[in-house]
Amino acid sequence: MINSVDPSPLPKISRHITDRDRDGKSLISSSLSPESTWTADKGANFFLGYYKSEFPVEMSSNKDVSSYTNYLSSLPGLIVLGSTILRVVDMELGLVSPMHRATSLDYGAVIEGEVELILDGGE
Repeated sequence: MINSVDPSPLPKISRHITDRDRDGKSLISSSLSPESTWTADKGANFFLGYYKSEFPVEMSSNKDVSSYTNYLSSLPGLIVLGSTILRVVDMELGLVSPMHRATSLDYGAVIEGEVELILDGGE
């Protein structure tokens, strides 16, 4: 996942991360652009929506956003032990992608189309 590619043909995806001001009131963080940056790998485009290498997430002093910003310039591997990852994946039609037993907290949601899941037992 090292080649930057044009945005996915999926509907536009924006990332918004909340933060707090000095008085503790919530706000949208201005430290990152909401624009998604896509990378390509073997028939799929990826956007790293959020990443944190440890759990629980350290959120004081904006440490989580700072850490995530570092990973945007040097993308983490597909599987990172003990992490929490939000990736948006745009898969080519008919793509077969083997999955893995996760050692991280991953999130998956189908935005458009269908994905067929086959479990270890074949169901």
